[in-house]
Amino acid sequence: MKQRENKFHAWDKINKKWIDLSKYPLVLFSDGSGYILLERDCHNGDKTIDLKDVIIVQFTGLTDKQGKEIYEGDIVKHKSEGIWEIKWGFVGCDYHGGVGFSIADPDELSPSYLEVIGNIYENKDLLKERK
Repeated sequence: MKQRENKFHAWDKINKKWIDLSKYPLVLFSDGSGYILLERDCHNGDKTIDLKDVIIVQFTGLTDKQGKEIYEGDIVKHKSEGIWEIKWGFVGCDYHGGVGFSIADPDELSPSYLEVIGNIYENKDLLKERK
């Protein structure tokens, strides 16, 4: 099995926008607190975002039929299973796309079966369209 690349994005709950964490350092403390360092400024103070103000999502290792990377929290349209939110779940070899939906057949994880149509932070209403 191919090793999945570790990539993360963060949803900024305050400004309602995505932050690509590959561009900014993440500073963590032993108590679990931390921040994302957006800009160093010795004179006016560093520009940061507190981790309590973001939701960090991880790349699943999958892409859709257009080559778009699929992250947890994405909403995908599956060729035969309808519309689902991508959530981490691992039971044996099943990948879970939402309640009542899992894929055990590796062929069904093929990009030709999947299309990212949104995410739960910007397009939660798309989940109402489940078949």
